[in-house]
Amino acid sequence: MRKRILLVEDDGMWAEHISSILHKWFNLHLEVYTSFTDAENRLLDPSSKFDLLITDLYPSDMSREAKGLKFVEFCKKMHKVPVVVVTGESHMVKSILREKEIDVFDKAEFEQLDFVSIVDRLLKYERIHDDLGEAAVDRRKFIVERISLGKVDDRRFVRILVVQAESSSDYWSMNDGLMSYTRVDDLRLWIWKSLDFALRHEINVIVFPELSVPVALLEDLGAWSQINKDVIVIAGSHYAQAGKAWIARSPVFLGGRQILTDKIFPSPSELSSIDGFGLSAGERIIYFTETGIGSFFVLICSDNLKPAPIRNQILSYQPDFVFSLAFQRDSNDFFVGISDSVNNGEDVYFVYANNHVKGMADGRSAFFGIVRPEVRDELINNQKTDFVPKGKLCELRGEENVLIVEADIRNKNPPAKRKVGDLPNVKIFTGRVGD
Repeated sequence: MRKRILLVEDDGMWAEHISSILHKWFNLHLEVYTSFTDAENRLLDPSSKFDLLITDLYPSDMSREAKGLKFVEFCKKMHKVPVVVVTGESHMVKSILREKEIDVFDKAEFEQLDFVSIVDRLLKYERIHDDLGEAAVDRRKFIVERISLGKVDDRRFVRILVVQAESSSDYWSMNDGLMSYTRVDDLRLWIWKSLDFALRHEINVIVFPELSVPVALLEDLGAWSQINKDVIVIAGSHYAQAGKAWIARSPVFLGGRQILTDKIFPSPSELSSIDGFGLSAGERIIYFTETGIGSFFVLICSDNLKPAPIRNQILSYQPDFVFSLAFQRDSNDFFVGISDSVNNGEDVYFVYANNHVKGMADGRSAFFGIVRPEVRDELINNQKTDFVPKGKLCELRGEENVLIVEADIRNKNPPAKRKVGDLPNVKIFTGRVGD
């Protein structure tokens, strides 16, 4: 369904510029007004419903600027419409707007990619917020348990392998209202190929997506981990029975040791009205520290959607990595919240591992972080990313099913200006298992 955006801008050139950007990047219905009065009248029409307002404040006239502020307040309070302000030089007013958590762009320093990223985030946020429901999110309880492996985190560069699981929807079945993959032997072969690929490329962490590693294969992974103690394996997730209930867990193998971290928020498709069917909430998320590659969390699917108190809480621990495992039809739903976290001053890398199942999960496994502008431009020019939303440094496309990232954990947020001798904090390779 097309999004509806209302644009208020009295400068014809800027109205045309913003309109062309929006039509280039989004499938939308756009209405443009040159005065606040006309825009207010349109919003007061009971038949009008907009997903986003983009407005100038008319900074050439202070009285009109004050009216612009009132117009923004009117939209936020009366219509609960998210607002983006694109305005000229007025540092005082921009400070006021930022205090109200409104996104502001200065016309003198307008960055198209940043603007597109913010619009994308706001449009996606409204839909996700409505789908999840506030009450269920606010009341969920969980604990964070810290587990230290006692290893010195002296490695500067960490090599991460994301293996995107590929399968046919024909081979998925339902058990007590929960999905499972029926061809375990196929998965066993794919996992062993992936582990061999990891050794050949000197990987430190290998990441499998949600539901891609059945319980029947965990013993094999544990034995492999016992031999290859320096490689951490995040073994997707599986459903486990706890009494009459089912919970979802991700096994993490470190030196042969298996540690389980829970999924707190079941997705709507995992819930059931029948006792003993569907998924129940987990209770415990593990914070892994002194692992030899820094500190990290593993989040399973809907635990990483916005709005979610989980992501905000775990980021307060300042991990080096957050690994997000998914079985997701539309990866954009995840990219919104991840982009927010990476670009709001959090010193962290996000790794997103999704399945690729036609009609069920769209793949698009990705890596998020902060890089210098010239590194960002190089990644865009080499078609590793479109950088939408902001911070997405790579995304698997087409036939690609593996993503290797070499990430500098001592330099997760490099200064924008490069100094002599500075190295890129991220290096990226994409391809296929077996190539």
